[in-house]
Amino acid sequence: RMRIKVFHGKTLKDVVSALTTVTGRMKALPAWTQKGAVVGLQGGQDKVQKDYDFLKQQGVPIKAVWLQDWVGARKTSIGQQLWWNWEPDDSSPGSDYYGWNSLVDSLSLQGVRTLTYINPYFTNVSAKSTGYTHNYFQEGVDEGYFVKNISGNAYLLDSGHFDFAMVDFTNPAARKWTKQIIQKNMLRCNPTGNGELGGSGGVYGWMHDFGEYLPFDSVLFSGGDPAAYHNAYPEEWSALAAEAVEECNN
Repeated sequence: RMRIKVFHGKTLKDVVSALTTVTGRMKALPAWTQKGAVVGLQGGQDKVQKDYDFLKQQGVPIKAVWLQDWVGARKTSIGQQLWWNWEPDDSSPGSDYYGWNSLVDSLSLQGVRTLTYINPYFTNVSAKSTGYTHNYFQEGVDEGYFVKNISGNAYLLDSGHFDFAMVDFTNPAARKWTKQIIQKNMLRCNPTGNGELGGSGGVYGWMHDFGEYLPFDSVLFSGGDPAAYHNAYPEEWSALAAEAVEECNN
């Protein structure tokens, strides 16, 4: 069975306005986004610095850089894809962002915010050539933080080029673990300490991606129906980000 809502209006703006009375409306973009470009750069620290310097030399007003490959990238059959292990790729001299903290801090001193990327999935980084500080995939498996299959193991999904597991947000411990990863590696704050943002290498925001892949035949920590939880999952994922930021601000 399917229920359909039809929204109508004389203009597209009227239709969107009618739609958002039901879906909710996002907040207005912050004022700083209207004062310069938010530039998407990638390819590692040296290339990002080179491209950024070129844009500045051309007089481009830049307010933020979006570095989606901050976690490092791997080669697959479709080109470059991110390592879904949510920490800066700065663990060795050969890492893509070998001087992550200094890069972010330097941009900040110039009034430029650094933005990154994250999703609720983790992949095994044991084969990552430049090394890593944490293998969050293995940690999540060991602690039982991921959505499980009917056999009781982490439910591995196929991206087409690598397998990944997804965090089970019905597990309070898994929620806390994921928030701590965001707070430690992205916001660079310690909510149990002074609660201040802006530690060295801390980013201003990120693309909070995905959340729509929960399998209907998965097993949740709560014991609930995964089909019923499917559409709630991305809402929980968004709420977790808000909690992570709020805890750092308090």
